Amino acid sequence: MEERAYAIVKEHGAMNTREILDRLNDYTNMNKSKSQKGYSMHQLSQKLRVSPFFICLGEDRMPVGMGDTAKTTGVLKYDVIPVKVIVHEKLAIVKEGGHLVTPVSKMPRFFKKEWVRQGGVL
Repeated sequence: MEERAYAIVKEHGAMNTREILDRLNDYTNMNKSKSQKGYSMHQLSQKLRVSPFFICLGEDRMPVGMGDTAKTTGVLKYDVIPVKVIVHEKLAIVKEGGHLVTPVSKMPRFFKKEWVRQGGVL
């Protein structure tokens, strides 16, 4: 989920959680078949909140129901932090003798590729 969400926000720019979720659940694979996995708003919100790859930019107001008199709710808006920056920071921590909270082996593929590109060891 995190990898696809990162790719979506990187491609389309800053988006709120509901917009990311709509694009995430409207996913077709290479065979042009629709994805069977549907994520909930809660799952996505929790992942974006704790992920080091996303930064919260504030809150959008969106209607909860239909029509002009619908109530609105706050939905957080996110953008991506460039993976090059994150990898550079994590490599600096490791080179100073520190350790990472999440090991590199548990990070998404796009992080691992950049980690190796910048000289890190898997």
